[in-house]
Amino acid sequence: MSSGRPCPRHFSVRAWPWAIVFRGGPASQRAERSGARSDQSGDAGAVESPRVPPLNRFWILAGALAVTIGALALAFWLGSASFDVRRYRQHNGRLAKVMLERPSADRLTRGLAAEGTPLLITAVTAEDKDRAAVARGGARLAEIREKAPRHPELRVYQAGDMLYFIFFDAEGVMRDFTCVSR
Repeated sequence: MSSGRPCPRHFSVRAWPWAIVFRGGPASQRAERSGARSDQSGDAGAVESPRVPPLNRFWILAGALAVTIGALALAFWLGSASFDVRRYRQHNGRLAKVMLERPSADRLTRGLAAEGTPLLITAVTAEDKDRAAVARGGARLAEIREKAPRHPELRVYQAGDMLYFIFFDAEGVMRDFTCVSR
């Protein structure tokens, strides 16, 4: 192959391995019929692949890889964001329905415990409420601190990967809530 002579029947390899000259296909048959001149190697109607320098090939592959990684990152980010929105809506909708029933603290605790949502903290004093908000409030700390002084009791429940901060009035009836992602 290094002699520069064509390989039998199908293709010949020139100076570069990727510069392959294909022979024997429909284009060469049309060229033979029409009497077209052959190239220097004697292949009638040979089709030569374009020679791409290795550096350009590297940049093309690197660019394609970067675009693919960027598209994947965007897809994963959008999926995660939409999952978080859906999750917050489900938990908020669930607690809004429960709040319409005006359950007592004990009834709500029993109902949530039956579903596998345990009670973590019961806070009655301002210091306990603030301690619970700081320890577990996360991104909703300001909202919890704003609601806590208006309600005499705060209970924190763990529902999977969400925390329910539920506020009760003096009679022990649910009055407000905040969901926090862990």
